[in-house]
Amino acid sequence: MDLLAGIVDLADNSATLAELNALNTAGVAPFYREPSLGFIIHRAVMTDGTRKLFSRRAQDWIQQTLASFAVGFAETQLDLDLANQALGPNTDGLISAWATWLETQKGQRRIQDYELDPFSANVQSNLDAGQWIVILKVKLFGMIEELVILSQIGETVIISES
Repeated sequence: MDLLAGIVDLADNSATLAELNALNTAGVAPFYREPSLGFIIHRAVMTDGTRKLFSRRAQDWIQQTLASFAVGFAETQLDLDLANQALGPNTDGLISAWATWLETQKGQRRIQDYELDPFSANVQSNLDAGQWIVILKVKLFGMIEELVILSQIGETVIISES
């Protein structure tokens, strides 16, 4: 959000909630002014309208981090045994590093869960050509977009004891 800190005003601050939602439906992520936070993006969606900006940012962060681990393995031995579904010392080193990092993110509740599959997308010919396909699935937490508080406040409110 530091990038948004320099915004001091918008040309038009008059959009209603219904208008902001209509823009989101159309694949537009409009800015609006929130009094305590400043200018923020309303339900930031990608321009195709199918993904949240939050999810895309998380995808970029995860992929870039895993790519930084993989750089050290470039042009090293692809010692994967596809027939026996076994990793060699080199390929196991990369998958283990990725799994350790992903476990850390899961433990710190940055992601919900993940799955790494170093075998099923490969055939021997792509391995022989030096191409290794690793399937990664990551389940993210949803983001708070709408918070509903159901409240009862007053002199006659009954509080149940736990």
